[in-house]
Parts: sequence; C-alpha cells; structure tokens
Amino acid sequence: MNNGVVIDGGELNEGGQINIYNSLDSVVMQLDSESPEWGSFLRLTNLLGEHTVLIRSQISNTNQHGRIIVYDKNHQIGTVIDGGEGSTSGGQINMYNASELPTFQLDSQGGAFSSGAPGGSFYSMAAGTGATTIVTNAQSTETRGAQMLLKTLNEVNTIELLAQEGATNGGALKLYNYAGDLTIELDADQGTSGKGRVITQEVQITGGSDFAEIFCVSDIKDLQKGMVVCLDSENEGQLKRSTTKYDKSVVGIISGANGIDTGLMMSDTGTIADGDIPVALVGRTYVKTNVEGGEIQIGDLITSSSEKGIAMRAKNKRKTRGAVIGKAMTKADENGFVLVLINLQ
Repeated sequence: MNNGVVIDGGELNEGGQINIYNSLDSVVMQLDSESPEWGSFLRLTNLLGEHTVLIRSQISNTNQHGRIIVYDKNHQIGTVIDGGEGSTSGGQINMYNASELPTFQLDSQGGAFSSGAPGGSFYSMAAGTGATTIVTNAQSTETRGAQMLLKTLNEVNTIELLAQEGATNGGALKLYNYAGDLTIELDADQGTSGKGRVITQEVQITGGSDFAEIFCVSDIKDLQKGMVVCLDSENEGQLKRSTTKYDKSVVGIISGANGIDTGLMMSDTGTIADGDIPVALVGRTYVKTNVEGGEIQIGDLITSSSEKGIAMRAKNKRKTRGAVIGKAMTKADENGFVLVLINLQ
C-alpha cells in the first residue's frame, strides 16, 4: 500500500514534518519545520527520489541565511540562490555548468571595504574550465565607481574599464598584453590636469598619411584641398594661399586632396593655435600643380607658383632655399595633382 502523505509531529527533538509520496512509494516532496543544520526546509525530488529543488531557511547552524538549490537532470547543482553570502554580505546567485564549476555569479554586495562600508553589487562570468573571464563591479573600491575586467583563460587582466579611476578622477580604459603588462591607457582625467591623455608605446594610423595642424586661413573663398598656403603677414597666426613663385613663407598644403586623408590632426582649441582648416606639415599628401616650372617628374622638388595656391616644379636651384614644400613621388595626373612627400626646406 502506498504511503501517499505522511504527517509527523516530531522526531528526536525535531519539529513536525510532512512527506508526500508518488505512486512508486518514493518521497517527491518533503516539508520539515526543523533540521539541526538547515532550519526549516522544503525538498522536491524526481521520480527516482533524487533532489531537484532544495529550499532551506538557513544555510548551516552558524549561517542564518536562506538558500535555494536547483539541481540539473544529472542531480548536479545547477543554480544556487543565497539570501546572504556571509555575515556582512547581501544576496547572491551562482550558476554552475555540467561539471559543477561556477560559471556565473551575481552578488548584491561585494563584501566590505577597509572602513567597514559595504561594497557594491557585482557579477562575474567564467569559461567552461571555471576560469573567471569577466568581472563587473558597481563599486570597485571605496573611492572608485564601476569597473569591468576582461581576462584571459589564465585569468590575466587584458581589458579594464573604469568609470572613476580615483576619488576625483574620471573614466579610464586600460589594455594589457598577454603577460598582463599595461600597454595602452586612455585616461579621461589624467593626474590632476583634468585633461584626457592616451599613453602607449606605438601608434599606427591607417586612415590617413599626413600630420596636419588646424589653422585659420584668411582667404577662405574658393579654398580647395591640395592648395599651397603660406604665412599671412597681415593677420597674426593665420595663413593664406601662396601667390608668388618660390615663396619663402610657404607653410604646407591643405590636407585631404585626391582621396588621401589626414592621418593626425592637432590644434589647441580656443587659442591662437586653433582654426578649422587642416594643413599638412609632414607626411604624404596630394598638391595641385601646374607646368609653370616644367613637367614634374618623380624626385623633383616642389615649390609655390605664381598661380594662387598652386604648386610647381622648382627648377631654379638658387631660389629654392626656404621655398621648397617637398619632393614629388608621382607625376602629375590629368587634374594636375602630384603626390608629395612634404619636407619644408
């Protein structure tokens, strides 16, 4: 005869208990009001009598927090929900893989700081090996805000994102190599300067091939990319298009002509060293030319012509001193554009 339901008022100084049985006479639900270690608990089982869900009112006889344990089909721990991880910590959810390795942890309170103040919430994720690869903190230290860490399978930090690098600092992004050495740092509030800074050992730019500075150009009308500009003697700190041959006040070339973009651009916003026109000073860029100095060949020196903003071949060696823009790397195309390696001399 099947038991069905058994209600027990108490056994060996323990509280009451209710057991519910299935048709195979296996306990499928057990409700206990008092366990020596767990307090009251509810246990659900499958047809084989194996735990599938266990709800405890306390984790152990020394830890008074509640816990829910959910098991997978292989009777291995799948998910654990704790009402409190420790005496000073808040709730926590842990999820496990098929090998019972913790792969996800969500904690409402990441312990206490040195002052005793509670930490913020965090979550962590792990690879199938159990190695922690992602950690996100709502408050990483007593004086810093949110933090995200990405790690290798060897648990070496490779990416660190900080919402607040210090008590009075802003955000930062830090990139580490495989050995864990810091190689790139983007700091929105470097030191006490309040200025952004990029710190690294090497910079490679793939979107442009010249170094340009931003200038104010006085004769902006009809200004085009690839034109030659020189110092404007009537406007301090400004430039204008060149208008004479072998102009010794030549500065550079308006960047961005013929599909070659600016690689690096500099200015000091709000000062005399500001503007809105990028002028290539170093590197490779296209310049608009004419045949006033003859047909341009690869290797020819390039200077200003008498045509406004247009360059030419520097054939008069005596006049080139201080007037050379650079050296031709191509012949002129059908539109008169020549690729120039800028080298003021």
